Amino acid sequence: MKRLLYIAFAFLAFSCKPAPYLGPLDSPVGNWDGYKGEYFFDGEKVAELDSCEFKGISFYKQGFCCIEGVKGAFPFIYNESNGDLQIDSTLWSVPTLTGEGMIMRFVDRIYPPEPEPEPENPEGENPEGGDPEGGDPEGGDEGSPEETPETEEPGHGSGADPETDPEQPEEPEKPEEPSEPEVKPDKNGVILPAEYKGFTIEANKNGYFYMNAAGKKVYCGFKGWKNEADSLIIDFWYDSSTNYFVPMVVEVTKK
Repeated sequence: MKRLLYIAFAFLAFSCKPAPYLGPLDSPVGNWDGYKGEYFFDGEKVAELDSCEFKGISFYKQGFCCIEGVKGAFPFIYNESNGDLQIDSTLWSVPTLTGEGMIMRFVDRIYPPEPEPEPENPEGENPEGGDPEGGDPEGGDEGSPEETPETEEPGHGSGADPETDPEQPEEPEKPEEPSEPEVKPDKNGVILPAEYKGFTIEANKNGYFYMNAAGKKVYCGFKGWKNEADSLIIDFWYDSSTNYFVPMVVEVTKK
């Protein structure tokens, strides 16, 4: 009889277990596993991988998040009304956020403003309008102009005899052929400038970038690998990505 009661109790406990909530969420707070990523360059999809930018990401109600494989915690702000998400200095759009999954699309990164160029000041120009040599701004005559030294005639006092010591014309030097500068890869192994999809990729202190057809500077990254010679092989460049996540299942083991 006791055995039957135990079986009935176990059946009731299993049948009463609540189903996981799969509806919409008002916050990304929780733990998420990344399982797929789509990558784009100048609006064109260039790759789809079974991984995304973040292998795992956790959002906490205190307003910060942790990214698997990245040291530190980063502040985040989520706008429920439009799905905008800011993680530190990166901006994302979240079109899907439910108990079943989350989609994060990279929008942009906030970079520090570039310094404005200094106004040109030609060498020797006095910004106050005065005479840089210290002359009289009123135009007064402080004294007689310097006398021009007399030039000696050739052959008198020069110590050189044109008949016995004629000047020999120097043989012109042959111009040196310009040597091609050695192109070295940067710290990531990238040789710049690089060409991709008809665009030239360069770099500045903020990262890699190219100028799109509208003349806008677009920052980008790459996916690649090192061969046996430790040379970088770039699979593709991308300036945007769409990342797919599912809720992380944490198994609790009883001690």
